Amino acid sequence: MVYLSHQSTKKKLMKQLSLIIFLLLISNCIRSQSIKPSEYIGTLRLSNKQIITYKINFSEISPGKIEGTSVTDIYGKNKTQSIIKGAYNEQKKKFSFYETQNISSRSTTDKNEFCYVHVADADIKIIDGKYMLRGTFTGKYPDGKVCATGSLYLMATQDLQALSKELLTPETIKNEDSLKLIQEKVNTLLARKEETALKGNDVLFINTTGNELVMEIWDGGAEEDNDIISIWVNNTVFIEKVVIKKEKKTITVPLVKGKSHIKIVALYEGKSQPCTANMLIKDQNNSSPIVTILKRGESATVEITN
Repeated sequence: MVYLSHQSTKKKLMKQLSLIIFLLLISNCIRSQSIKPSEYIGTLRLSNKQIITYKINFSEISPGKIEGTSVTDIYGKNKTQSIIKGAYNEQKKKFSFYETQNISSRSTTDKNEFCYVHVADADIKIIDGKYMLRGTFTGKYPDGKVCATGSLYLMATQDLQALSKELLTPETIKNEDSLKLIQEKVNTLLARKEETALKGNDVLFINTTGNELVMEIWDGGAEEDNDIISIWVNNTVFIEKVVIKKEKKTITVPLVKGKSHIKIVALYEGKSQPCTANMLIKDQNNSSPIVTILKRGESATVEITN
């Protein structure tokens, strides 16, 4: 999903990430190849020069057909996970996909104003055996109207990591401070953590078609420190006290038609501050991993629409 934002927040970081992707994609020996890796990461470059981090992950559901998810603004304030569907042409070495709907989002944008990514006939390439997708995209509102255009630059996650080790060296980047900074940005881009971090007063929006959600809750830290939370559903205490342990606790939350609100409140910060809880919120089709990072008395909210 594309964000039509003119804010300067993280602008320098986005430019650096864009530079990283372009540097890693430059090669004199590019040739076509079938699509094999199932996860690609990189950037969307809008026509107005705005840079957005982007990742897709998919499975082949039938010959030439794929389904999966995309993540836009991977570690930003508008992080959004969407469902994607698409196809690839083995003979022409082309890959197409489109976002159908959001699974979860931190963005407060109205659902009718979300700008969904549509990619047609992106080139499937390799650079010295390292896979990439390169092409153009069109952003479309749910009613089909065009809301953005730009370029897509993605590389297989496994290959980007390997290539960065080859190219990001003191021999290729002489300035030690610049090398360290770029290496840090690549490591951030390649971070395997998928959960959305929610701090005090943060809201995560989730779409579902079911009448209940399942929540798994556990301590994802190195040691248990007995953090304690309470869970409220639609302004009513649902579970008064949950002590966060390594062993997962599973609860089922009933939903009302329309909008439901799950509020997580920090009651005790345990042996080490703050109060953190890893959670996986699931319906019959999708899941949204989150981690709440709260001070005592703070809360975060998950708003569900069905």
